[in-house]
Amino acid sequence: MKPLLYVLGTAFSGVMIASCASVPPGDTYASEGERLYAENCSRCHRQPEQFSTQGNETLKRTISKGTHKMPAFPDITAEEQQEIIAYIRNL
Repeated sequence: MKPLLYVLGTAFSGVMIASCASVPPGDTYASEGERLYAENCSRCHRQPEQFSTQGNETLKRTISKGTHKMPAFPDITAEEQQEIIAYIRNL
C-alpha cells in the first residue's frame, strides 16, 4: 500500500510542477500596471520606486512626451498611464 501511495504522490507532484511551468509569462504579473511597466519601462528604469516622489501629472507628461534622454510613449493610453502610476504608488 505504501509504494502505491508513494507513486501516486510523486505523480501528483509532477503534474502540479508541470502545470506551474506552463503558465505564460504575461500571466505572472500582479496587475496590469506591473505588466505595462515591465514591457515599456523596466528596460531603462529597473526600480519603479524611484518615481514614487514625482507627481501624477509629471509622470503622465513624461510618459506621453518623454524627457531628457527618455523617448516619448504616445501609444500608451491615458488609462494605461493610470495603471502604471497606480502600480508605482502601490509598491
